[in-house]
Amino acid sequence: YQRRVHGASKGVGNFYTYNDDLSYMPFYDADGHIAGTRIGIQTKPHTDDWEVQPWGWSLTYFFTDPSTVCQRGNQRSSVGDRLWIYKPNSGYIKVPLTQQLADQTQDWIKGRCFITMGVHYWQNVTESSSCDTLQPTFLLYNGGVLNGFGTVIPYFNATIPGPRWEHPSTTVIPLFISRLPPCLVASGRIFSTMHQFFQDGGLSNYHC
Repeated sequence: YQRRVHGASKGVGNFYTYNDDLSYMPFYDADGHIAGTRIGIQTKPHTDDWEVQPWGWSLTYFFTDPSTVCQRGNQRSSVGDRLWIYKPNSGYIKVPLTQQLADQTQDWIKGRCFITMGVHYWQNVTESSSCDTLQPTFLLYNGGVLNGFGTVIPYFNATIPGPRWEHPSTTVIPLFISRLPPCLVASGRIFSTMHQFFQDGGLSNYHC
């Protein structure tokens, strides 16, 4: 791992890359605790959820209070206590930590359970959604508790390169989304996805 300059963002910790791969960058607070992760792409994204960087665009996820990341003396015994998504034009999206709380929102739409992943929730995805506005983050719940999340980019005839990206075909997309917009399974649509999990013990424990 190599430490990198944080780029355009202010006060968001110490970033690291593995073999100079910008697609996945964990970052740490002033005391060396994991504080979140950053997803990086070098192909222009389809929504304004991404922050412009000198090398491309980024999407940043916080596992702790962003205002404390660059302060010393943080006492933490776990990975974190939250999942906040930074949007450069509107601040933070505070993710529901339980499935029950997600069901009480209007923003997160319940998708399908997929063994080894969890129950998927998609942000404002319904049958009438436009793929040009598809939000890049989906949530994963296991046993009613947030156990992971993922990033999705639905380009036409293009994929995001890198060893951490998966590229599911349109034939499997209905296994994850219950209220499926027809545009998501249109010919030529190619997905790039990345999953992150908070629980250990192996993917076989994720039974939804």
